[in-house]
Amino acid sequence: MEHKIEKNGTVTTLTLDGDLTIEHAAALKKILATVLFESTQTVVCLDDVRCMDLSCIQLFCAANRSFENNEKRLAPQSCNSHAIESALLEAGFSSSGECPENFCEKCFWKGEVE
Repeated sequence: MEHKIEKNGTVTTLTLDGDLTIEHAAALKKILATVLFESTQTVVCLDDVRCMDLSCIQLFCAANRSFENNEKRLAPQSCNSHAIESALLEAGFSSSGECPENFCEKCFWKGEVE
């Protein structure tokens, strides 16, 4: 997994590339914790993600709750990756994008940049 962080005022863009799997979960958690405190809104670009597993899906869900609890926004810029769509369906997300748990006010996976 590779990442790039770009800041523009109060918005941080996090671009992820490669595999988002259990092997990279600890590094991804550290990256998300860092950007939580750097801006009021973080946009995550996932277009170049080749593979994602349940550990990273759950990590984004937990990060989204942390952002909400800090009155900040975490949202995907784009999820045009077939790997993301397949991973979400395999994890139990419906094709309509409905979260099976509904823990968050705004689901990361259905999020739109405001």
